[in-house]
Amino acid sequence: MSDFERMQRRAWLARAGLALLPGWAMSPGAQAADMPPRITPAAVPAPLQLRYRVRGTVAFLPLYADGDLFWQHSEGNYLARLRLDAGWLGTRERISAGVITATGLQPLRYTDRARNERDTEFDWPRAEARLGRGGITALAPGTQDLVSLYIQLACLFATQAMSPTLKTEDGSLPLPVLGNGKAVEHWRLLVQGEETLNLPGGTLRTRKLLRLPEPPDNLGAELWLAPALNWMPARIRLREGRSSDVDLLWSQSIAAAPATAAS
Repeated sequence: MSDFERMQRRAWLARAGLALLPGWAMSPGAQAADMPPRITPAAVPAPLQLRYRVRGTVAFLPLYADGDLFWQHSEGNYLARLRLDAGWLGTRERISAGVITATGLQPLRYTDRARNERDTEFDWPRAEARLGRGGITALAPGTQDLVSLYIQLACLFATQAMSPTLKTEDGSLPLPVLGNGKAVEHWRLLVQGEETLNLPGGTLRTRKLLRLPEPPDNLGAELWLAPALNWMPARIRLREGRSSDVDLLWSQSIAAAPATAAS
């Protein structure tokens, strides 16, 4: 049985537990106003693999790598993977698996594969995550991991394009993210204007989002979402302090086959 099929079975059990709750699993004391916006089913991107040319610096060392963002879903379950292959420097792979709900992606497991594999388990009925590094942290409604957030944003902007209902506060979009492996960070993405990018894969019209570093973390992010890629990212730029600056530039799109259902 594949990892995806195992996740399908676990997802069925998770949905069964969530069915006992009124709507989305909410942390104690959460109000309806805190709930994520609803996602139009047609806004969920079709299975797709995006390839990137990766340039930048890591710990002040030059980085030349290939990357890909793999997205697959079937029968309400999903698998997403972001991978960077830097040759002799090694491969960094992050994997998110979970279910697709009326408010978008709901991660059940997040894996960070570097030197060691770390699994974070999302327990939505309890509104908590069991961290791969040990310990437990509370989950806010709509929390994403460092892979699912890209697809969740694509779903949000595709829904907005079909039926403009997405509201931002002061031109920003709030999104809870389990980003540092220790606690949920409340990201605030500044929604900026349209930009046309000349990329290795061609010219694309995009919408730019900016995330400024906020204490206690120092991760800055710039994302360019492309309607031609079903609002998935045409460019991802991540900065951590002054020592690391990684830029992923879209080079190719490959249709990914939907996964077969578990027997």
